[in-house]
Amino acid sequence: MIKKKKVTFENSKKGLPILRLKGRYLSSPTDPEKEAAKWCVRNEELFYAEYIIVLGAGSGYHLMELVKRWPSRKILVIEPHREVISAVKEIHRHIFMLGIEFINIQSIDQIYNNDAIRTALENRYSVVDYNLNVYQSSFLNFELVEFLNARSLEGLRFVAGLRGYLDETDEQEYEELSRFDEGNLLSINNVSEIEFDVFSNDEIKWKKRVLGKLIGGNSMSRPILAIQLLRLGDILMSIPALNDLRKTPR
Repeated sequence: MIKKKKVTFENSKKGLPILRLKGRYLSSPTDPEKEAAKWCVRNEELFYAEYIIVLGAGSGYHLMELVKRWPSRKILVIEPHREVISAVKEIHRHIFMLGIEFINIQSIDQIYNNDAIRTALENRYSVVDYNLNVYQSSFLNFELVEFLNARSLEGLRFVAGLRGYLDETDEQEYEELSRFDEGNLLSINNVSEIEFDVFSNDEIKWKKRVLGKLIGGNSMSRPILAIQLLRLGDILMSIPALNDLRKTPR
C-alpha cells in the first residue's frame, strides 16, 4: 500500500485502484465501476441539468461513468481535500481531458468568488453527492448541500441574487434577518417545533417570496411550481421545487 498523507491507495477485489481517506474507503472496495454505474442510475433525474455539481471526488469512477453517460454536461467536482483530487488524477490520468473541473473548497466564503460555481448557479444546475458520509464533515454533509440547493437563507439569497431576482426590499429584509439570526443561517430546518410558526416566521415569509420570484422566472414551470409553493413540505425544502425548472429550457 502506497501512503500519501491522509490518502492511501490500494486495489479493489476487482483489481482496480481505489482510495482511502483516513482509513475510510472513498468507493467500493469490491467493484468501484459497478458502484459508479448504480450511482448514475440512482441519480439519473438530476443529470438533465446543464451543470452538474458533484460533491465528493471519491476514487473517480463515478465521474468517469457520468461523463460516459452524459458527455455534454458541464461537471464541477467539489472536493475539500487536495490530496484526493491529486490521487484521482493519478488513477485516471486522462480525466483532465474530459472537461471535468475539480474545485477545492472548504468554506462557503470560497464559493462567492469562484467563477465556475457562480456560472453554474446562474444556469440550470443540479447538486448530487457521492459517499459524503465518508468525510464525516458537517460542512459537506449539511452546510454546503443546503447552500448550493438554496435551502439555506444565505444560499437562496445568493442564487436569487445571481439571477437578478432580488430587489432593494429583499436585500434590506435579508440584512435584518441576518442580524437577528447571526451565526445561525444554515437552514430553516434548524428551527425547533416550539419556536416554529409557519404563518408568522419572518424567514419563511422571505424565503417563500424570493423563491416565488426565482421559480416564477420560468413561465412554463410557474403553474406547477406555484402549487408546490403552497405546500409546507416544499417550502421547507425550497429547492426541490426547482427540479422541474432545471429540466425546462429557460
